[in-house]
Amino acid sequence: MNEKQTPEAQTTGSDHVDPFQKKVFEFIAFARRHKKPLAIAGCAVLAAILIVSGVLYSIQNAERKASDLLARSLNTYQKMSSNGSDGYSAVSEDFKRLLQEYPNTKAGKIGNFRFAGICYDAAKYERAYELYNRALSDFKNDPVMESLIRNALGRTCIALEKYEEAEQSFKRVSEIEKSVMKDEAVFSLGMIAEKSRLGTHDQFYRDLLKNHPQSIYQPLAQSKTATFE
Repeated sequence: MNEKQTPEAQTTGSDHVDPFQKKVFEFIAFARRHKKPLAIAGCAVLAAILIVSGVLYSIQNAERKASDLLARSLNTYQKMSSNGSDGYSAVSEDFKRLLQEYPNTKAGKIGNFRFAGICYDAAKYERAYELYNRALSDFKNDPVMESLIRNALGRTCIALEKYEEAEQSFKRVSEIEKSVMKDEAVFSLGMIAEKSRLGTHDQFYRDLLKNHPQSIYQPLAQSKTATFE
């Protein structure tokens, strides 16, 4: 009767302890024996949680700021261009800031691609060429974006009279399975071949007529093939 009862018996009033309660008692006993190591471990876990939370917040905050800056820049460009003003000059500094401060955000990568098009429209071909090549690296795992970028890069190369590079770019577009610009690439290859006075340029126009019946380049291709018959 005077024997000292175990914590389990004291708590439950019985020698038969619930398995879950037993585990709880065991954990409490373990915690009492290892107060210091557990406290250190708890601090380490808390520190890790705070670090991860800080990183996630920083990423989300950067993405939000980049998205706001991109939206504002595109809105300004649209307004200025619709009024016949120099849209490029109006937004070039904002895009420069976007690419410098937020290059690894989604908005920054999209902004790089959109600014390349703005540079092309402003006849800033060297700058457009640089940005399109950078965009290829940003979207190397996205076949749809790759086709858009390579097609635009091909046009830029033509403007810079880099015809061999333009041909390579358009050929790549024509080979991408999920390409959304395949018809334009095929037509452009025909134009390059025709400009180079190669005897095979008509094959590209015929390919477009046969395999891309809905293409907006159909009338042009038809008129060109008519001269070969």
